[in-house]
Amino acid sequence: MITITIRKFIETHTYSPIMNEILKLSQKNSRPFYELNELLVENNLTRNDIKQEALDVFLDLIEMVVQDDCIIEDEIQSVHLLKMYLGIEENEFKLYDRMERVKRIITEQMEQLYTDNTIDYHERIYKSKLQGLFGLGYDEFQEIVDKVELVAYARGAEMKDLDTFLDYGVEL
Repeated sequence: MITITIRKFIETHTYSPIMNEILKLSQKNSRPFYELNELLVENNLTRNDIKQEALDVFLDLIEMVVQDDCIIEDEIQSVHLLKMYLGIEENEFKLYDRMERVKRIITEQMEQLYTDNTIDYHERIYKSKLQGLFGLGYDEFQEIVDKVELVAYARGAEMKDLDTFLDYGVEL
């Protein structure tokens, strides 16, 4: 499961002792899932016991990935592997009160993309990759992005340049 991105992430982030151990186990090429389960049993823990910190770790990784405004394949793979390893499901962002953080990360990224009131081909690809990192459906992602697009539109952007479809139900 080891990737360059996960190795860099583990070297630069510190969590609870059990989560640090879990992250170290994720670097093993052999049986990290089996060893994770053993570690949890040894510590009388379940995946639900570590879920909130796991979600924070996952969102920290995404913030590290998007900080350079470029999402490469190793980073996408790292996010998906860590998500699977930590057992994170899409609905858990809402269930564990992490949607505000998800919205903040996406909004910050979209605001950077829309500063020039246009979305080019590479920015469309970036936008799609960003949606994929979180595993959000189109409607859920678009609901977050619509607000940023409305600001760009209010600044004078042309709808054809925004890579969007604004619903009439959106408040202007």
